[in-house]
Amino acid sequence: MIDRCENLEIFRNFFVKNDNGEITDLLDDGDNSCASFVSNILYINFLIKLPCATVDSMEKTILDSGWKESNDINSLEKGDLILWEKNENYKNRHFGIYLGDNKCIQNSPEFKKTTIKELNFRPIEKIFKYTKKDE
Repeated sequence: MIDRCENLEIFRNFFVKNDNGEITDLLDDGDNSCASFVSNILYINFLIKLPCATVDSMEKTILDSGWKESNDINSLEKGDLILWEKNENYKNRHFGIYLGDNKCIQNSPEFKKTTIKELNFRPIEKIFKYTKKDE
């Protein structure tokens, strides 16, 4: 399934109404939609309970859903989640999914759609591996 997700634009907006009745796009027209893309893929595959709109909420949700944090980049397997760090070149942390062969799929703020990139296009903060949570 994930192999067919390149060039999708459906995850670039999430509109909410604030207390003043104003409508706001939480994902800023695709600039902040990496968590939305990754979490929706996980959600429709029953790997988390609810989709997320932010990187922070996604990190908490995946840990609560049985994903385990790792710093061992050499152990990456297809389907592992990658969290890239925030630094002077990137204003936000960023989520994507590992595809194998040093490639990942992520929602690109630059192109406003999902793209496949080299794994090390920016520094990796940590990875997450799925393990079934004990009932």
